Amino acid sequence: MFRSLLLVTIPFISIAAHAVTFDYRHETNDKAGNNHKDRLLMSHRFANGFGLSLEGKWKGSQDKNKAYDETVSNGTEVVASYVHKINKTFQIEPGFSLDTSSSSNSYRPYLRGKANLTDDLSASLRYRPYYKRNSGNIGTSKDTSEKRL
Repeated sequence: MFRSLLLVTIPFISIAAHAVTFDYRHETNDKAGNNHKDRLLMSHRFANGFGLSLEGKWKGSQDKNKAYDETVSNGTEVVASYVHKINKTFQIEPGFSLDTSSSSNSYRPYLRGKANLTDDLSASLRYRPYYKRNSGNIGTSKDTSEKRL
């Protein structure tokens, strides 16, 4: 019975393969109060060139000399971008990044140009202005924004 049910349902099962990238990073600063910070980035680039990524960031809060001790959030970053391949050598990538933490939001549009020098070597250049909004200054006489062009 199970075998016949399985044979009947197999043609209706849709199987899709997606390439999702996971990138984990651990950082420590070699100075007084060795801060340990971690990042986990999950990203995917679709076949049409559109890409999305989500990065969670955290750090140790209490004992700065211990990794993974009393971790707290260190922000989140979301990126949407599109890669346009001009030819085999050149490509251009406009995108938008939103970096948020408990005290601020940074809005960072960018434009990246990339040149493939060989099959294994490439060079890229990115222009990324930002607008940072400090939520702690809302309702005060201080400026809530910071701009860099």
